[in-house]
Amino acid sequence: MGNILFAEEVVVFGKRMKILCYIRPWNKEQFECLAKSLEPSAGVIFCSEHASVDAVGLRAAYYANLTDGNIVSDLTPGEQDDFILRCRLLRTLDRPEAVRHLLAMGHAVKELLVKEQPCVVLSLMVDSYIMDLLRHYCESLGFKFVGLVPTFVNGYFRVTARGEPNYNPCADACNIQGIKQALLDPMYAPAFNAKALASPLRGMLRRWAANIARVPYFYVKRHLLKDPYNYHYWAAQIVSSSLFNFFPPSDPGDTDWLSTIQNIDKPVLYIPLQMVPEATVDYWCNNVEVVDYYAQMERFISKHHNAFQIVIKEHPSVMSSRPFGFYQRLARDKRVTVVPTYTPSNEVLAMADAVLVWTGSVGFEAALRGKSVICLGDPYYLYGSRFLKINPTTESGVINEHIQVTKAQPVSPEEQDELISYLATQLFLGNFKNDGTWSEYSEKDLTDCKVMANSLRALLECDVV
Repeated sequence: MGNILFAEEVVVFGKRMKILCYIRPWNKEQFECLAKSLEPSAGVIFCSEHASVDAVGLRAAYYANLTDGNIVSDLTPGEQDDFILRCRLLRTLDRPEAVRHLLAMGHAVKELLVKEQPCVVLSLMVDSYIMDLLRHYCESLGFKFVGLVPTFVNGYFRVTARGEPNYNPCADACNIQGIKQALLDPMYAPAFNAKALASPLRGMLRRWAANIARVPYFYVKRHLLKDPYNYHYWAAQIVSSSLFNFFPPSDPGDTDWLSTIQNIDKPVLYIPLQMVPEATVDYWCNNVEVVDYYAQMERFISKHHNAFQIVIKEHPSVMSSRPFGFYQRLARDKRVTVVPTYTPSNEVLAMADAVLVWTGSVGFEAALRGKSVICLGDPYYLYGSRFLKINPTTESGVINEHIQVTKAQPVSPEEQDELISYLATQLFLGNFKNDGTWSEYSEKDLTDCKVMANSLRALLECDVV
């Protein structure tokens, strides 16, 4: 079965087939290279909300549908709410306006898929309502949706739509011991954090300045291009407005954090801040209630700070990208201890009894070191007894009992191997760039695409065997 690719019916390599790619202008060449590496004879078509790269009329259909008051949706009210609450753009709109845009784009997406009948849809993982609609209608119509995402394990990527696990049929080829050695290195950092860690001050200032510039830039761009509802431009303007600060923030961390937590006789619970809005919170948590990240973090701190010494650290790639006043409030909050942003996370993990995550990779790193992991979300790496899934009503006593039981069971090399083996079942060999730096003139980038295509081919073939 080595010459087949997933479709509703078996398709033989060498015959004309169709791969639909959801793209934006800065990754068109990358996805074209990936699709052609997957099957050189395939017909590759592109859909996008950007007119410059949309080849199938998605954008035009969406705008036409916005003025059509007769669109009947096949989405239930509950499904509509889920689409809206998870999307960083739609949830900022009044519900009737959000529903209008959702139905207009949904109708355009469904008609596109019915017309084109792709064998497979390639996309990034879901991080907007447009991609979510693509995922939804692919599932309902029987098309394969492949969402791509880098991982914290350098050299590997994952295939997922909303964070769910997808298993690699060739996962036994992963280097289990090599991954274990890398992740247990105290100085290990994912490749996507390298730039932020290499020049922390420059990175922070660049993000702060860029965020200020985005507000007028995207407002003007939306209207000059006569594309006021372009998702990327509109969402970027709204999010940047919510993060607007006239002055660059100072690090809220306490340089004396270590002595502070050593002098308090309570379990230490570490909260590594995640980037928000971000797909790993918005779409990877089954409980839509916890998507409201800042409200849920405040609720957790208020409910549990008497039972635990709560330690918080900013993500190095996010510093300066928080709502106005966030860092000042955090630095003044006597209920928590704030660690300086560029302290290696593993140093904090060494002092912690437990970690609270929505879906962040620090949760896996903590379990690998024998720590208790408290989850508000649904991390794909969840495996074994060190994880406790909670909801906003879970009592402190339940969490503390789990921490104490976990502390009494030191992690063994065999347990570490089991954790990594489970993670490895979802890893696909290949370096996937998702930062806009991929270049068709880079031999390494072209080679990476071919490696990724080989990994995907194994997955897609497996689906029809």
